[in-house]
Amino acid sequence: MATISPIIEDNLKETLSGRATSTMRPKNIPSPKTLINFTFFIVAFCALALVIILQMTPYTGFNLIPAVDSEDGYSGLVVSRADDWVVDAGLSVGDRVVRIESNNQSLALEAKHVPRSSFEARDYYASREERIKEIAKVYERLKHSTIIIVLQGGEKISLDLDVERPLTSVQSRVWLQYFFGLLAWFIGALVWSFQPTRRETMYLMLSGLGLFFVSFPGALSTYHIEMFYLNSFLLWFVTVSVGIGDFLFIGFGACVLLYFPQQLPGAHRWGAWLLGGLGLYAVVTLLNNWQTDLAVTEQFLYYSYNETYLPMPFFYGIVLYLCFRQVKTAKTKPVERAQALWITLAWTLGPSVFNFLYLVPVVVGNEPLLSQTWTTLALLSSFWMVLIGVARFQMFHLEKYIGVAYQWTFVSLLFFGLDFFLVTATQVGPQISTIVVVASVLWIYLPIRQWILNRISNNRQAQYQQRFSESVAMMVQDSLKPNNQPSSTWQLTLQELFAPLQINPLQRDDKKNLTFTSQRGQSLNIPANAFSGPIQLSYAENGSRLFTDQDKTFASTLTVLFERLYEFRDAYLSGQTQERERIRRDLHDQIGHKLLTMIYAAPDQAHRKLAQETMEQLRELIRALKDEPVSLPHALIQIRQICEEACANIDITLHWQDTIDDIDDSTTLLSTNQYLNTLNIIRELLNNTIRHAKASTLEISVRFESGVLSINLTDNGAGFDQKNVIAGNGLHNIDSRVKEIGAKIKWQTNSGTHVCIDIPITS
Repeated sequence: MATISPIIEDNLKETLSGRATSTMRPKNIPSPKTLINFTFFIVAFCALALVIILQMTPYTGFNLIPAVDSEDGYSGLVVSRADDWVVDAGLSVGDRVVRIESNNQSLALEAKHVPRSSFEARDYYASREERIKEIAKVYERLKHSTIIIVLQGGEKISLDLDVERPLTSVQSRVWLQYFFGLLAWFIGALVWSFQPTRRETMYLMLSGLGLFFVSFPGALSTYHIEMFYLNSFLLWFVTVSVGIGDFLFIGFGACVLLYFPQQLPGAHRWGAWLLGGLGLYAVVTLLNNWQTDLAVTEQFLYYSYNETYLPMPFFYGIVLYLCFRQVKTAKTKPVERAQALWITLAWTLGPSVFNFLYLVPVVVGNEPLLSQTWTTLALLSSFWMVLIGVARFQMFHLEKYIGVAYQWTFVSLLFFGLDFFLVTATQVGPQISTIVVVASVLWIYLPIRQWILNRISNNRQAQYQQRFSESVAMMVQDSLKPNNQPSSTWQLTLQELFAPLQINPLQRDDKKNLTFTSQRGQSLNIPANAFSGPIQLSYAENGSRLFTDQDKTFASTLTVLFERLYEFRDAYLSGQTQERERIRRDLHDQIGHKLLTMIYAAPDQAHRKLAQETMEQLRELIRALKDEPVSLPHALIQIRQICEEACANIDITLHWQDTIDDIDDSTTLLSTNQYLNTLNIIRELLNNTIRHAKASTLEISVRFESGVLSINLTDNGAGFDQKNVIAGNGLHNIDSRVKEIGAKIKWQTNSGTHVCIDIPITS
């Protein structure tokens, strides 16, 4: 019977207290308090870094957008928002700006200086280097304390930029993306602080750090904060941060799957290859973009984003493979399997959204279906899901929701892809595309989904009914076996029906006469019945599912059937015992009395001997009816006596040999059924030797080894052809008696007849 070790209540409190670790904390590792204080200090500094950078960049107090549908054909920039102090200086919403002047230098402003997305920037710049250099030109004009705004009519407006940027001017999604990433890294570092010896917590913390590096420059993107231009060093820092963050996130995120929920074979080697290969790719990319005429702080500034995205599809495939390995490894371990399914959902949800809704459209030259903000938030959500799993929250009861989450994820990606295909490939409008997608959902997806659910439900119900019928049949069959123990049959029946990983007897019955689930469906408690105590089943179908209300109904019905079956069986056996006792008594008192009279009144010795043999057989029948076991030495004496008497009557030489050492030991017992059938088999074999074999010698050897009594009979007679011989009642009787006592018989009849009988002795 399959068993598992008791499941520890895994939750975040145990994780943070260190009780969930299997090894003690090494002395050279700082205490959790020290690590938490250090982490909190770093996080606080990073939280202030955004505010500091915002204050270090020039603040113009107004926003510019490209002109739309101008009647006079103007295609420049117009003011879309202006602070009060800017309006007081003379610049109003709707004014047309043509250039900016400062320090006696001028820059003509165009739509390429205020793109609304990174995808839109591709329409203006052929390369990243060209775009960054153009951003630097704008920064050079804005970094001075006073700038001059030149309008379309030639009017010039002077603005004093010694004004700090108000934090309320920053869009809320900037703060959301930034602090979500910062908090994810902080919680990851917090979990690692309490369990620094676990590889998965360390890798998760480093992956969270990479995700923060990605969200930090993402929040500072010039397309999230309008009229926000960084100096060359900050721009270099942001660019490098994106590259490092991407590599940390995908590299160490994949390594988490090598150790959680279970360490995979060769995890250390896999980790070295993944991280080493990613590091080598980063070095090659840096050297490939190295420009000798640039300073160190300008290197890696002009690389292509596609070079950063290139490893992502490869690592996405690695992550899917490792998820499959984890689920397969945890197939018979319910808690680990639930964690593996949860981690698989987490690592496929966010990266799938990023790859299919953002990365693939960008690579092929189309506008992404989701903005970079939402795809980054999807990655952050995946990280949080992984964090929940690694922190060892109880998740087995979440398994029933994982399938629903997978379904919604797949359907969402499917219809997003359909919409993307219709808009890009067929050039239909957004309205027609929306109608097609909605119609596909209503007329195709929902009917197919309902049909599949009905099929699954019907198949599941049929499987339940089949397993229930098989369990009942097995229960009835086992109840008819001799020396059957009802408690063992009950456990075997439950094992057949539910296939639990563990069956444990309960010390007490908390809810008498009630079948109920516990531990959120992980266990099924079955009350005591007339033949067995209370039992708890854990993890149905080898840990592949939770117990349901239907299981409770089946268990209750099966309990009633079990009790009734054994009540009927006991009543039958009691009546059978009484009838046997009556027949035994009648045989002893009536037939036995007449045989005894015949022995004393026999006219000669031959008749007297025949009556005595009949009396002995009557005693054997009476012993069988009393169901009294016979010791092995006594049985061998009876077998030898039968053989000697049969051979003496027809002048056949008998050679008897036995190898039983403890011939006087009476602890080995044959049941009466075995004893009587063995004697009758020997009689029938002797009868065949006497009547058909025409033998002069008969060799009989007996041995008892490993609970098996072996009897070998060999004569030097004529033998017979087993294929052509017509089996009479004698051979049929031998075969039926052999099967009845569970023995095995082997024949060799080429030269003489050799018969080997192996009888299992269980008592």
